[in-house]
Amino acid sequence: MTKVLIFLIVLTSGFLRFWQLPERFPWGGDEGSFIWDIWYVAQGHLTLIGFESAAIGGLNFPPFLLYFFVPLFLMTTGNPIYIGVILAILGVLTSVLFFLAGQKIFGTRVALIAAFIYIFSSHAIFIDHKFIGGTFMVPVSLLVTFLLWKIYQKAQVKTLDLVILGSIIGISFSAHYQAIFIFAAVFLFLLLFKKQFLSIKNVLIFIISAIFWLTPLVLFDLRHNFYHLRGFITLLTSYTNLSAQQGFIVSGQYLLQNFLGLFWQPFYFFKFSQFGLLAIMAAILVIFAIFYFLLWKRNEFAKFKPLYFYFGILFFTGLIVLSLYRSGDYQFDYYYWYLAPAGIFLVALGLDWLFQKKLGWLAQILLLGFLVANLASFINFKPTEPYSFADKTVKTILEDSKNRNLAQIKVKFLGVEVGPHDYLFYWYSKKFGISPEQITLISQREQYQERSILGSGRTPIKILPKSAGENITSDYQVTTGGVQRLN
Repeated sequence: MTKVLIFLIVLTSGFLRFWQLPERFPWGGDEGSFIWDIWYVAQGHLTLIGFESAAIGGLNFPPFLLYFFVPLFLMTTGNPIYIGVILAILGVLTSVLFFLAGQKIFGTRVALIAAFIYIFSSHAIFIDHKFIGGTFMVPVSLLVTFLLWKIYQKAQVKTLDLVILGSIIGISFSAHYQAIFIFAAVFLFLLLFKKQFLSIKNVLIFIISAIFWLTPLVLFDLRHNFYHLRGFITLLTSYTNLSAQQGFIVSGQYLLQNFLGLFWQPFYFFKFSQFGLLAIMAAILVIFAIFYFLLWKRNEFAKFKPLYFYFGILFFTGLIVLSLYRSGDYQFDYYYWYLAPAGIFLVALGLDWLFQKKLGWLAQILLLGFLVANLASFINFKPTEPYSFADKTVKTILEDSKNRNLAQIKVKFLGVEVGPHDYLFYWYSKKFGISPEQITLISQREQYQERSILGSGRTPIKILPKSAGENITSDYQVTTGGVQRLN
């Protein structure tokens, strides 16, 4: 029966994540930047300390995520749509992982409900198509939750379990530096609920297993006056363009939008007033407090108390993260995706409780309403910068330029970001027999500079800021409506 359920999960999740993939694969600045880093590594420029991220103050991410994509990148000669294929496959595997982890911990019915929510959540599908660190945090959080439960149930703490747990967290720093917060939550859980962990040997094994995957960065810091450690502390303490209250409200709204959006995507775009935000957050706290109390008291749920506590640690760590928030750049927005599995499992446990109380009809109505709302949202929603738009734009310009035998191709962008397009210009130029040096892209932004790759290289496509392109006669203009020939 389990194999049949897994087959149905793969079939359903796969259909929703592969359907109209080019139109639903977002191709924005994050995707456009990361594809260049993959390209740079694929050219043979290997790195141990990873790529620089301007979004987090020039700090480096470990390179494991880069190397994860390089083999398929090479096999497909750099076709970026296959990045979307990998992400869709990862989304399907995450759906299966929800079922398998949930079944091992909570039982088949809770596992099915949790997998059902993740499979059909239109917001989860959107995130499964996004080429960002948050995409990888959900499966990481699921694996960590399962391993913690496995370690808790065993009479003795096994060295291999600690090595695997520490390694997963260490490798997850490749997705985002916020893995430090889940590391802290896991460490606290082990200290409180596993007495055998309280030995110097076990603590060192866990910490070393996580740090091992960061060895190049650690060695770099030892030689460069703790560059990344100081940079990370600066990120937490020195972003002061917002007051603490403003930062909490702005970040809290974003996290709330993501949480509610997981169950109905329009909430993701809803702007809450300050009072409304605080009221909703207070209501969620009260509901979860009551829910926790009921679960804590029920005998059938009592054995899961350590996991409830772990979920609580993750949540309150999130509040601490919000209290540190000082910037309008959403430095801590991805943390929500570590919380997503906890939220889904708790909702699934609540629905399972309804089934046990002979209120299955109510649970079925709620699930049916969730299904209808999310399918409607899924059908009607598409990203503002889909891959299909950038792909069509670039091919149209290059094909027309080839027919006109243009020696130089100058393209002005207005209301559309250059970032997602520059790699496509490079990739398609070879197919149209055009040299990348013939192409100049003019950004709508004044502060835009040529993209830096891994902090040590430049892309083959020339990009000019807005002011530099004012005196240049462009051949084409790209707007949200498409391509317009200027001369």
